[in-house]
Amino acid sequence: MSTKLETNDTGINIDYSNTFGYKTVKAYNRVGVFHSQHDLNSPSTPGIPHNEFGELKFLRKLDSKIRKEKGPILKKIRSMHRKVINDFDQYGKKVTKEYLTFSGEFRGTTWNGEEEARSFIEGVYKKPLLQKVYKFGKKFDPETGEDLGEMKVTNSKLEYYYEVPKSKVERKKFIDSFNCPPISVRVVQ
Repeated sequence: MSTKLETNDTGINIDYSNTFGYKTVKAYNRVGVFHSQHDLNSPSTPGIPHNEFGELKFLRKLDSKIRKEKGPILKKIRSMHRKVINDFDQYGKKVTKEYLTFSGEFRGTTWNGEEEARSFIEGVYKKPLLQKVYKFGKKFDPETGEDLGEMKVTNSKLEYYYEVPKSKVERKKFIDSFNCPPISVRVVQ
């Protein structure tokens, strides 16, 4: 019998793999950036945005504190938003798509019986944009013809990943799949 605690990459008690912080950090890691923007010993290159890095850090801390034995672990959705995004297809034609984002909180009971919660955002993350950067105004080595540019993260772009279906029936099923109660609408006259 193994004494090693086997977990997946996203924690023991809560699954935060679809949160804004987790997906942003993983996207930066895929392009080779592993440090936060505000680390004291970090290189001068742009790093992972501080807020997203902090969100993931706090979710991991919450995951280590809460215990299933002390009570249920809840994923409470506070608000949902539909966002219309104008994008371009493979032929350059403008396509309008609708995406869903939501914010909420993970809530649970710690080992000493205290209730603790942490907020999160799902449905969007920051994708780093790479650009070739040249130093000292030289693009090529005059002797060898070698390209002197380096690919570096220069900016980021918001990427949405919960696309809302076009038909009303599919849209309702999609929104209900997040296991949230229907939102009551009150008309004020």
